[in-house]
Amino acid sequence: MPESALFALGFHVPQNVRAGLGELRAAIRDRVKVRMAYVDSGGDVSRRTVWPPGLLYWGTRWSLGAWCELRRDFRNFHLDRVSELELLADRYPVESGRTVADLMRHDEGGARQRRDGPGSAE
Repeated sequence: MPESALFALGFHVPQNVRAGLGELRAAIRDRVKVRMAYVDSGGDVSRRTVWPPGLLYWGTRWSLGAWCELRRDFRNFHLDRVSELELLADRYPVESGRTVADLMRHDEGGARQRRDGPGSAE
């Protein structure tokens, strides 16, 4: 039996996504930065270096919630759009504002803003 606290059925997970899940879990566990090529919804490719505090499953798709060094903010990267993945030797520190709890608060705020529209009270 694999050493993991996460068990999920893989029959709906595309092979290209499944291949990176173990590496990303290791990056999260070891707090190492990840470099990746990411294809956005318009087909443009960007190279990102991220600090990954968590993997998220949205019922139909996996994403990596991470602090993006390029954007200097949290981003959710759909794993089916990651075309290259490299775990770096650089570790990232545990910093206030960049933890998994902060990521979840960030995502909750974004969902609330999308639901309530621009100018909603926070």
